Amino acid sequence: MDDLEFDRRLKDGFFLETIALFGHRYGMPPVEQPPAGVIPTIMMRAPRLNLVEEHYPEHVVYQIEAPFEEASARIHAAGGIADDDIRVTGWKEERALGEQLADRVIKATGSGSSLIETIERALTEDFGA
Repeated sequence: MDDLEFDRRLKDGFFLETIALFGHRYGMPPVEQPPAGVIPTIMMRAPRLNLVEEHYPEHVVYQIEAPFEEASARIHAAGGIADDDIRVTGWKEERALGEQLADRVIKATGSGSSLIETIERALTEDFGA
């Protein structure tokens, strides 16, 4: 969403929490109960998982991680990222924290369809979805 929409939602009290990170603003929206068979999902950086715990005490955390070289290439592909940027230098620490906090770690290797299949299997095992 653009800055005007973010500001409007912030003013309206839409977000449970907000944070400025890496020069961008992020907001954690409320998660409504979805229709039957749909699992509510929030994407969150590992250092901010405490927010999920605070607002949704019954949750499951999946750490989906790629090898460093692949993650670094994706970060740099976003443009304007220096080698000393925290998204690069702090990657290994954030990954380690995510692994500590995760209920399940999924390695993002291979094709996108392979990753989707792995996640679907995990969801079926964890939620019977």
